[in-house]
Amino acid sequence: MKFAPLIALTALVCAGCAHIWTPANVMPSAEVAVKRIQQSSPFVSLLPKAFMTIEGIAGQYSYPGSTLVSRGGVCLSGWGLCLAKDGTYCYSQWSDVASASTNEIGRWDIVDGFVELTREWIRVDETDFPDDHRYLPMSMKGVRGVLLMGDKYDYSYYLDHVGEDQSNSGTMVLIRTLEKL
Repeated sequence: MKFAPLIALTALVCAGCAHIWTPANVMPSAEVAVKRIQQSSPFVSLLPKAFMTIEGIAGQYSYPGSTLVSRGGVCLSGWGLCLAKDGTYCYSQWSDVASASTNEIGRWDIVDGFVELTREWIRVDETDFPDDHRYLPMSMKGVRGVLLMGDKYDYSYYLDHVGEDQSNSGTMVLIRTLEKL
């Protein structure tokens, strides 16, 4: 029982980090979602239609992205999403105490302004990762690459935490998106 205080503290900290998305905060459409994001982050915009192609979206995405890291956003864990030009994807996770692992493999496509992932394989112990399977491609002033924000968890988290203060809204966008490398 000498570990009981540590276990209790860990449970308390993890409970404070939990966020549950609600159906009311799911992106209704790409245009409506971006307009709602722009209310607190006016420097975010939909990706231009010319880039909304398999070739324009395909690539390696990461959280944290290079822009967040350059702002001092050091992370001890993260995610990677590789969207291949052949329409396949691989979602991986890494941390400071574990090597990178492939968590999910499947197919992806662009549907109604969103990048949609269709799972074909998932690690048995990762049935709830990732939280989102539909992503909004966006651009943001000061960021070279495409940003992908999940339509459920990421979007809901952003709306719940950005608040009225626009001074942190750019950072909050980067915290809730995967950035193309």
